[in-house]
Amino acid sequence: MIEWKEREHEMDDIASLRSPRTRAALRSCGLLKYFKLQKMKSEILLLEHIIGLWDIDEQGFRIGTQLLTIELEDVYFLTGLSKRGVPITFTGQRALPEQVDVYLARHCAPGARLVGGRIPIKDVRDLALRSILFAITSATGSTSAHLASRSQVAYGVQCLEPTLFNWSAAFLRNVKEQISRCRNGQKQFGYGSFLVSFFMERIPQMQPQIALAVRPVDEPRMERWTSLSPRLVSESEFHFTGDFFAWLRRQVLWIEDFPYADVDFRRSMDLILPDGEDWDESGKRSNHILSPVSFCVFYIFFMLYIYIFLGK
Repeated sequence: MIEWKEREHEMDDIASLRSPRTRAALRSCGLLKYFKLQKMKSEILLLEHIIGLWDIDEQGFRIGTQLLTIELEDVYFLTGLSKRGVPITFTGQRALPEQVDVYLARHCAPGARLVGGRIPIKDVRDLALRSILFAITSATGSTSAHLASRSQVAYGVQCLEPTLFNWSAAFLRNVKEQISRCRNGQKQFGYGSFLVSFFMERIPQMQPQIALAVRPVDEPRMERWTSLSPRLVSESEFHFTGDFFAWLRRQVLWIEDFPYADVDFRRSMDLILPDGEDWDESGKRSNHILSPVSFCVFYIFFMLYIYIFLGK
């Protein structure tokens, strides 16, 4: 059975969001929207069902005869992670400015010790850096989200300079790699809330049959689903049982191609751009059938139809 491994929000996170300096630091490096997201209660049966659909060779999910892939746009609009800025990677060789024990001595409380060569984030003295490291370990899908590697600490320190990173691209690479590893037998998975939210957005039959509240247009779409079943609340508005999967097997599933049509990050105060860059249409998903341009084209052809065929 796959283990749903995600860090829950703690009291420290509330202090972080109340601290202007910490909020500014998270915003400046492109992590604030993601840091504010709730995590979802574990849905192991659903997670195992979803991962079972993954085609390792095609790097996508087999939905009947269709292939559903996770794209950069999905990560961006679901999580609110920045998709511009300095590229980031946690794999391969990378020159790091300090050894991990140097980071430990410089940034942690006296007496703190490494755990498996990694830094216990709770021992980091600075609230802003501590919050950034929790966000980084979550965004990288770490199954030990309370521990930060040497590379993660190095990026965290850079975030305080500040440096805006392209977290969405790194998230996309990591989530695909982790799904493939689970498909091959790995038991721990660190992206449960994201993956379930992704399927609810892209496969309408996966959505719980309940009324959905109108959400702010600049809110990451994951919040729509995690708020229905937050980890720190005893009651949930939905839960997937064996009966649901028996019903699902009888359905002809279809893929929603334009799920983020009403999300618009362009006026969000929690997401910034690199110096000298401006917002463009990639900050809003508007190419759906009722977008202004599509509506005008539809209206023109509709009126021509009325004039030619019904106006005689």
